[in-house]
Amino acid sequence: MESFTLKGENGYIKIILQDVFDFPHRTCHWGGYDAKAKIEIKSGNFQVNSSFYTSTGELFLLYESLKESNELLKGKVLYKNYEENTFISLTYDNLGHIIIEGSFSEENLLYNVLKYEFNSDQSYIKYSLLELDIIAKKYGGMKGIS
Repeated sequence: MESFTLKGENGYIKIILQDVFDFPHRTCHWGGYDAKAKIEIKSGNFQVNSSFYTSTGELFLLYESLKESNELLKGKVLYKNYEENTFISLTYDNLGHIIIEGSFSEENLLYNVLKYEFNSDQSYIKYSLLELDIIAKKYGGMKGIS
């Protein structure tokens, strides 16, 4: 099971791919391969342990955008899954500091949402990029593996 973690000073987001459907035979219309993932979020004293659906293509776009912002030390990286219940934003300043914020809601009849924010920097993100690189190499980009 592949995973990556976005760590910070007072929190983290960990995404673990549990099932990647139809790999390597058929991609989904969201890009890459449809996937069920486990998500762990900890921000201060609040936390989430749940699952959600995404695609490897969405994670590839996150990886490409994060890699570029990390090299340039500027920009805003956005991730939103196709079900729109998982949102992550990473905002860079020119000193390599990063604000990670977002929200997560479970897919059920109740409307429970965790909104979070914590600080990070390049020293944490370099490890996230290494983990995302492994996922990108295995599953490819928006069109899957060649």
